[in-house]
Amino acid sequence: MRAGYYSKHFTFGIGIGFYSFTLDYVANFGEIGLMNGFGLAYRWRFKKSGELSKESLVALSREKMNLKAAEKRFKEAKRLYNKKEYLEAIDMLSSIVIAYPNYESPRHFYEQIAKMMKETACSDIELDFGKLTYAKAYIVYYGANYKEALNEWKKNIDFTGAIEEVKKYSRKIDTVLKLEKLGKREKDLINFG
Repeated sequence: MRAGYYSKHFTFGIGIGFYSFTLDYVANFGEIGLMNGFGLAYRWRFKKSGELSKESLVALSREKMNLKAAEKRFKEAKRLYNKKEYLEAIDMLSSIVIAYPNYESPRHFYEQIAKMMKETACSDIELDFGKLTYAKAYIVYYGANYKEALNEWKKNIDFTGAIEEVKKYSRKIDTVLKLEKLGKREKDLINFG
């Protein structure tokens, strides 16, 4: 059983388990009146007491990099940062930040790169076209706007010659967009027929 109060509405819920099934009910008393919700869940297999927590700990220990590996990755990320290869550096830093959220140095570099890219991409006074297109591509790439990222990287490559990192990410996105286009064509053909 659970209940909660949020600004301007109150919720109440209850769940009942029977063998592998769980039936849930929720009532939301909000501004527009009472809203009811029901849910039915099926668990494929029962776990003995403590078995699930043991499995999750084993999975976490396999996935989580050890501290030495994190420090090695951080050292490599700093090297990339100093070479101004922020795309690869941020990918490395994000894996460290996820595995070790309290490890402050990688998080600092991660935040520093994100801030710098945002400021450069939004700048009206940035005179270095290579930096500007790199930053704009970075922002839209991590915003999952791959088509726009590819356009910005192509500008960077055409006007500056670009570093290998930009060419690598450009090829990667070009491949993703081509596969996406093929998937749409395939879906259209299936729906047409």
